[in-house]
Amino acid sequence: SSGALPLYEYTSGATASTWSTQPLAGELRGHSILGSAHGISGDGEVALVARIDNDDLGLYVKNASGTTSFHDVTALTRAPRAGADPNIFLDPWGNVDVIYVSTRDRLVLISNALARSPRHANIAGTSNSPYVVTDLTAASHVPMSPGLPSVAVSGMSAEIFDRSSKGDAIAIPMQWHQLSITPQVGVATNVTLATNSPTLLNDPVGIAGITNAFAATTRAGHVEFFTQAVANVSPWSVSDVSALNASGTSSGPLSAATNGPQIYVASLSSSNHAQLFSIATSSVSSTTVGLSR
Repeated sequence: SSGALPLYEYTSGATASTWSTQPLAGELRGHSILGSAHGISGDGEVALVARIDNDDLGLYVKNASGTTSFHDVTALTRAPRAGADPNIFLDPWGNVDVIYVSTRDRLVLISNALARSPRHANIAGTSNSPYVVTDLTAASHVPMSPGLPSVAVSGMSAEIFDRSSKGDAIAIPMQWHQLSITPQVGVATNVTLATNSPTLLNDPVGIAGITNAFAATTRAGHVEFFTQAVANVSPWSVSDVSALNASGTSSGPLSAATNGPQIYVASLSSSNHAQLFSIATSSVSSTTVGLSR
């Protein structure tokens, strides 16, 4: 496909200034990628997912012993074509799951083939496939914008954060009950409507290990932070952190991370300056924020 580019791995050496570069075309069976690759790591395992040059989804996994594998999961499962970059996460047992929005605005989950279907969801795939495909839109009834869904996992629970085709922030809870059984999918919440907040410019981003908070940029360029006092119980609330800090408007996608005590949300301002917002993890519902430029 036109626009596909090779993927490279960069590895740090003995000193901070020493890096090595290695092409991953061999590990990807000669494929280049479309868009961006997204990765996850845990317990010594590293996994990458991306759209590859034949418009399928490619999944590369390197385990703790150094053994690698690559699968064209679209060919294996007959999964719907991806309309944008896929994302990747680990379930409570360390199994690799892939989530993406199809060309028909369906939110799709690809997980271990030993799993059974969550209630009210449609399953596709082949009997000999190592993966199972779940159409989450069959459960949520919400069409999504072609973008990058975000998933936060905590214990046996998870929350999916995505942007609907109307530009609304959508939160969908999931709950695992048993190893190798796909999670039960809860009722989708339109957080934009629930908080009477503006529609979104970019996809919302979750924070690893935190299922009751996410950040998003509105169409006006304001970074907003959404929280629940108790996950899946309390109503969602929102704080306009751009207005609280009198910061410049943001234009690009957000990134979010936590070191435990603090949550950090990074954005690119409309004047091409990096902005870093910090929120105390202990008070996510009361939104104690700061800004670094």
